[in-house]
Amino acid sequence: MTELADGLARSTQRSVFTRVISSFRAVAVNVIVAPSDELFQEGIKLYDERRDKQWSLTDCISFVVMKQRGINDALTGDHHFEQAGFTALLK
Repeated sequence: MTELADGLARSTQRSVFTRVISSFRAVAVNVIVAPSDELFQEGIKLYDERRDKQWSLTDCISFVVMKQRGINDALTGDHHFEQAGFTALLK
């Protein structure tokens, strides 16, 4: 969600994010995981360990959450998710 909001921040489509987040929250099975200090530190650890990749910290935090929750599919076209062993569904 953070990357979506960031991507729309300078866009004339900025208001799209508000509609997307509202729709997402309206579905009971959807969960937004807030980055705790612990999760943030785990993301930083992965970010530091994978200096051979151009993964963003946001990506690394997402990878940590996905691994913790057993999630394999990502609603993204970002090839970094594939590099990390996940399936990018929008490719």
